[in-house]
This record gives sequence, structure tokens and C-alpha cells, in this order.
Amino acid sequence: LATLFTKMLRIYRVFAYFGRTGKLWSDSVLIIIILIVTLGKITIVVAWAITDAFYLEDIETYNLDTTPPRYKVSQKCYSEHMGVWLAVVFSYSGVLLFVLLLLAFKTRKIRRENFKDTKKVNA
Repeated sequence: LATLFTKMLRIYRVFAYFGRTGKLWSDSVLIIIILIVTLGKITIVVAWAITDAFYLEDIETYNLDTTPPRYKVSQKCYSEHMGVWLAVVFSYSGVLLFVLLLLAFKTRKIRRENFKDTKKVNA
């Protein structure tokens, strides 16, 4: 998601400031943007692990209908406020997707011969 966000942001910057000098980003700036977006999600997950630690729960199942009878133990990972944390993680991704949607909407009518992403597939 971070690389897609950075690519759309770069396309927007290139064509929003087309013909102006000094407005293009270097590759190092784009890598920093990718790291910042990724760091946002990492920060959320680390805060989740620190404030609401996970615990393992054993789930035991018995199947007496088979010969020999089977006993199975599986483990699931839980936290007390798992729903809240999942909502935070998915809302962060949702905000990024919404910004991507806005950038895609703003750059939908790009018609440049040297921009390969706008060519028709069958042409």
C-alpha cells in the first residue's frame, strides 16, 4: 500500500506541476515517503502489542466418532480490545486508500505520449 501511495503521489506531483522546475522529487524522497507510511502501520502494531498484550488460548476438540478417538489442541491468539485495534489498523489503511482514490481521480485525464501507464492495453 505504501508503494502504491508513493507512486500515485509522484504521478500527481509530476503532472500537477508539469512544466515547472524544481517540483519533482528524487528517489530518496520517495523512499522516505514509503518508510513514513510503513512506519505509521508499524507504530500502530507496536502500540497494540505494548498496551494490549496478546495471549494464547488453547482450544481442545474431541472427536469420539472416529476410530481411534481423536483429540486435537489448537491455539488462537487474542487480546482484550482486539476489535478496537483492528479498527484502528484498518482505518489507517482506509484513509490511505481514500487519499489514493482522490489522487487517482485528480490524475484520471492524463494524456501524455511519454507516460506509459496511460496507453491503451490493446493499442
